[in-house]
Amino acid sequence: MTLDPGIIQIDRLIIHNIPQPPHKKETRPPLKVTDVESDLTQKDRAFFSEKIQHSLNRCSYQAAFDTSLDSPVPKFIYEILNKNSPENDKFVSLSQSIAGYLYQSQTAITYRDWE
Repeated sequence: MTLDPGIIQIDRLIIHNIPQPPHKKETRPPLKVTDVESDLTQKDRAFFSEKIQHSLNRCSYQAAFDTSLDSPVPKFIYEILNKNSPENDKFVSLSQSIAGYLYQSQTAITYRDWE
């Protein structure tokens, strides 16, 4: 399936601070999650839409959920994106769960793969 980056629409936004894993034996800063959705201006929408479009355009492969992994993230994303889901009103708590999972699972090596 091909995604047209031009059709991406950002309706809601929440930003969490997921610090980079340390490269050596340094102490990792704590995860900082936000408890409320961010105010979303037109400028914010344009900024994040551009960042997402840039990332999608530079990918040389299509992304897909790996069903062999034991990750809660695909389910959380589905619940956030599915407007008919009973979990849709849990945007903040689901995004906090995603942030916590990413914080726990990232290593310095996995983080550098995405830079």
